[in-house]
Amino acid sequence: MLWVDDLPSQGTEELVDRFYAWLFEKHPGKMVDGRDFIAIEVKTDKERGIVYLTQKAYWMAAVHKYKKYFKGGEPVPREMPLPTGLLLPKLENQKELHEKAKHLPYPQLVGTLAFPVLYTKLDMKLAFQMLASHMSDWTEEHFNYALEWCLAYGYTTRDIGLVYSAGTDKHGDNVAHGWCDISFQAPKSVGARGLIMNSALRQMIVRKHLTIDISTTQAELTEMLYASDEIVGARELLAELGLPQVNATPLYGDCVSRRFPSRRRLERKRRRRSRWICEFGCCKKE
Repeated sequence: MLWVDDLPSQGTEELVDRFYAWLFEKHPGKMVDGRDFIAIEVKTDKERGIVYLTQKAYWMAAVHKYKKYFKGGEPVPREMPLPTGLLLPKLENQKELHEKAKHLPYPQLVGTLAFPVLYTKLDMKLAFQMLASHMSDWTEEHFNYALEWCLAYGYTTRDIGLVYSAGTDKHGDNVAHGWCDISFQAPKSVGARGLIMNSALRQMIVRKHLTIDISTTQAELTEMLYASDEIVGARELLAELGLPQVNATPLYGDCVSRRFPSRRRLERKRRRRSRWICEFGCCKKE
């Protein structure tokens, strides 16, 4: 992987040494500590086959940057990025409230949250999507949620990130599997889809549907379609990286009782949550 003038590498010590010997022979340079890569702290435990990705320093710097806006000067510990059930709909007097809040650095704060949400705090995707939808009409309420909840949550959980481990995923090492789910709501449902490898998320997308869903079943199937497109793209990328997915990629989801329109079938398959698995082969067009 190449990032401007940084070149992190992974492999056996022999292969890495041979690679850098060849590289520096062709292009003179020197090695530096690569534990902190674009503000992502990488910790590797080769004996246990574990890679930790965190952004502790980033969250500490972000809190220091917006310290004067916190009530009391310090963030309150949070266990969730936003309160449960929060919707943040547009209000009738939204424009008036926005004028009063224009002095607040809301776009800059949301931009600060965007970076870790993209790389190591994928669990904040839904909260970030809700806040980012008000980039042009934010109010003091939106700013407080972004500051006192999202930023505070990131700071509280700054030691927690992504952990990739070998030998722990039931699908196998370097074998991807997907999942998807939706929040059925008017006028458009919000869907979430992700790809998991080696017991941790590799990517995650939270986005409103482009069409109006008339039922939970339709919303689930629509999200499954979006997720399958992501899987096809991920399979092609992994193949180029030398990790071809030999077998079909499982896609997990759920659709409660609406999955079984027949009462008799529902009684036969009664359980708290119904789960279905759709398998997508190497060539989706077929």
